[in-house]
Amino acid sequence: MSRTFWALPFLCLLLLGMGAAGSAAAPARAAGCRTAGRTIDAGPGGRVFYRLTGNPDRVYLCSYGTGRRTPIGWDDCFNAVEVQLTRFSRRFLAADTFSCGPGGTASTLYLRRTRDGRRVRRVAAAAPSVPGSLADVTDLVLRGDGTMAWIVELRDSPTSPPRYELRRSGSGSSSSVLAQGTDLAPGSLALAGSTLYWTQAGTPYSASL
Repeated sequence: MSRTFWALPFLCLLLLGMGAAGSAAAPARAAGCRTAGRTIDAGPGGRVFYRLTGNPDRVYLCSYGTGRRTPIGWDDCFNAVEVQLTRFSRRFLAADTFSCGPGGTASTLYLRRTRDGRRVRRVAAAAPSVPGSLADVTDLVLRGDGTMAWIVELRDSPTSPPRYELRRSGSGSSSSVLAQGTDLAPGSLALAGSTLYWTQAGTPYSASL
């Protein structure tokens, strides 16, 4: 009987062992992603967390299905983009990032797929304004199909009174204004199905998102 015949059972056992080790490694990576660092937010399919590594600390999206860790910003706005607000839907993560400095502040919204962290689109929270102006998202909602709505606080300077805009973005990098004014309640957004709710001048309003 040839030596090759006797070697075949051992080769099969070796390949099976390698396959088992590979399949065990993937859940191990996913488990590490689920528990690493400090949780900021969690939802269907993913988790946002940061690791204490320095100043500032990096913020990540953990995709549960793949165990992939995607950097999405930092926990400080100076010389970096700070992750301020995050919202999960069935398949997406919306993240508001905030940058600040002597030239003013700006907020940018990113939509990512939770399954792999891939960026779907990027939207400026407000239209460009004068140098030194401030724009800061105060509330954010996300629909299951990736449509976003948010309230952004706007100031011409740090000492000027705030005004607010309620904006919506359904696709691409553009957005439209649904409501605006100094009396728009900055944290009043709520979403039920495809209906968006907010408060202005003490009065509740709604619109289809």
